[in-house]
Amino acid sequence: EILLGYALDGFAIYGPLSGSKEEVDARLDPCNGRELEDGTYRYHVRTLAQVNGGRPHAASGQASNWNYVLGCFAGTPVTSLGLREVASPLRVA
Repeated sequence: EILLGYALDGFAIYGPLSGSKEEVDARLDPCNGRELEDGTYRYHVRTLAQVNGGRPHAASGQASNWNYVLGCFAGTPVTSLGLREVASPLRVA
């Protein structure tokens, strides 16, 4: 499994699991994640064949149906990325 990055809630995002949409649906939660035997949690991206793009994006209060990367956050996302405000706006040359 290939580590792709980290979500804003700190959990790792890995490449897709093999299998059909139904097989992957059975292994992942609505946020596109799973808890491993050692208790760690991770997200997985999905392939195009593992997502039903014909459904509406999401019903009110539910996870995304178009969960190519994340369907929702399993943890609490950070409210700031620690970026500092630019002192003066950038000018177009």
